[in-house]
Amino acid sequence: MLPGAVAGLYKNEDIMVQLEPLAKWCQAEYVQKKVERIEGDQNKIHFEGGGSIDYDVLALNIGSKTKDTNQVKGVWEHSLTTRPINDLLPKIEKKE
Repeated sequence: MLPGAVAGLYKNEDIMVQLEPLAKWCQAEYVQKKVERIEGDQNKIHFEGGGSIDYDVLALNIGSKTKDTNQVKGVWEHSLTTRPINDLLPKIEKKE
């Protein structure tokens, strides 16, 4: 749909994913807060301003490129990059 949006075939609201209804449909909890830190070994997310939540599965979708990724400890050992998309399935198979 992105090429169609760039070409003017779709309006912005036509291509936006409404995350809260999607989470409800998936029976997932929707939380919109800024993350202060993640304790992967404890499956816990701590939020800015206090509070935390435990998780079973965590997906962080932060865009196609992330600044300073090489400087964040554990990124490459505990994450799976999705770009380029053509390389995603082999990466998943390798992790499994």
